[in-house]
Amino acid sequence: MEEITFRKAERKDLKLVIFFVKALAKHVNMEDEVNISDKEFERWMFDENAANVIFLLKDGKEIGFALYLFLFATFKCKPTLYLEDLYILEEHRNKGYGKKLFKELAKIAKDKGLSRLEWTCLDQNEKGLVFYNSLGAKRLEDRRMLRLEDEKIDEFLKS
Repeated sequence: MEEITFRKAERKDLKLVIFFVKALAKHVNMEDEVNISDKEFERWMFDENAANVIFLLKDGKEIGFALYLFLFATFKCKPTLYLEDLYILEEHRNKGYGKKLFKELAKIAKDKGLSRLEWTCLDQNEKGLVFYNSLGAKRLEDRRMLRLEDEKIDEFLKS
């Protein structure tokens, strides 16, 4: 009988967290967008507490992770658990582990009294969209995510 557990990442897990981030980037063909410095990642994650990670463990071995943070939903007057990254190692997919990881995130949100659990999904990730739909997730059709990146922030500040 397999044992599924979860644990929060600690500073000593930095390399493992980065491994999962890079594995996810490779999976979605976005490796060229990954620009991770161990020192910066450690600073933002563990010194500044900008993000949290939980690992999904099968029989004591990390097989997946979720990186999340908290946003404030002004209309609800409560924080939102925002899921930035979720990844299950390929050999462990389609076995219900993603759903277990989502349930753990939902439990964290519920235990903290948060208003919602939110994330984005690439349009090209058809399997992901089917999975999220199976969870009962609602696709927000009336919103678009927008972004100013480094050089555009600089240009904007100079304007």
